[in-house]
Amino acid sequence: MVSIIIPHYNRSALIKDTVASVFNQTIDKCELIIVDDGSDEKELDSLISLAAQDSRITILKRRSRFKGPSACRNEGAHFSKGEYLVFLDSDDALAPFCVEQRIKLMDENKDLDMGIFLMEEFSNIPGDSKKIYNNDSTNKNRVNCFLEGNNPWTVTCPIWRRDFFMKTGGFDESFFYMEDPELHVRALLWEGMLYKTFYDSPPDCYYRINFHDHTKKDFYENSVRYRVMFYKKTGGLISGRAGLSNLYRGSFEKGVINFFKNFLLSRVNEFPKLQKEFIEWAGESQLLSRLTVFKIKALASIFRKDNLLIKKLRLKGLASKLLMPEI
Repeated sequence: MVSIIIPHYNRSALIKDTVASVFNQTIDKCELIIVDDGSDEKELDSLISLAAQDSRITILKRRSRFKGPSACRNEGAHFSKGEYLVFLDSDDALAPFCVEQRIKLMDENKDLDMGIFLMEEFSNIPGDSKKIYNNDSTNKNRVNCFLEGNNPWTVTCPIWRRDFFMKTGGFDESFFYMEDPELHVRALLWEGMLYKTFYDSPPDCYYRINFHDHTKKDFYENSVRYRVMFYKKTGGLISGRAGLSNLYRGSFEKGVINFFKNFLLSRVNEFPKLQKEFIEWAGESQLLSRLTVFKIKALASIFRKDNLLIKKLRLKGLASKLLMPEI
């Protein structure tokens, strides 16, 4: 059996289509666990009414609010009874053959801890776009992809053997964003871990690309805050294990530069505390060259709003191209 786990917060209208996709499967071998993260009373009542229509749905209600998706997914995993786990977001969907396809291929590959499947993007209804979310079909080292910021898959693409997921410790509950890349890097670096990408099989899940609600309002701050956390944690993991530093240093440094230039640099005045935290960490990191640290500090200084000379001479763009032309 597959245990499908959905974190939920005030999306009772949207989640109906997601739930329908779970129970529109070609085989009946799944349970659905929805972990509510303190939704408003009306939203929760609507969710409970939805669950009353099918005994295969379990609603877990967190006592305190806003623990985040990581805590919800971990709670669902602890409650689950299936041999396999699939994590599904409340605005996404499964293809009708998803569970059947994943069980079949995992049962044929009993040595695997995790299998990865293709995901299609969609705008209004699943199938209205043929664009594939996964972006690494030819890259064999997915740790490098995650470190460089080119996430090769998202949270619903894997199916986990439950025993292996529990062994990893699950999602880091301090992450409200970037939680799945952090977990996937940690899992891929697990000694003896085996996984396979089933990219010759058809896409079996769908990622919604155009929905915006209250969960998106702090997008830019979260993009910065949790990427800082991601690089601090993965950097510590890589530098703390023999043999990994040389293997991943190049991709790690490339990812840090990419993040700084594309996410943080234009917002150094908007999030000064995060900028300071990032620069202090960069200066201490064993994985970044002194030249990279110098460039980061120099550009951050140039882009500060109190740097009137640079602003007057309009040299920001030139400085960026000169100091970091590679990104």
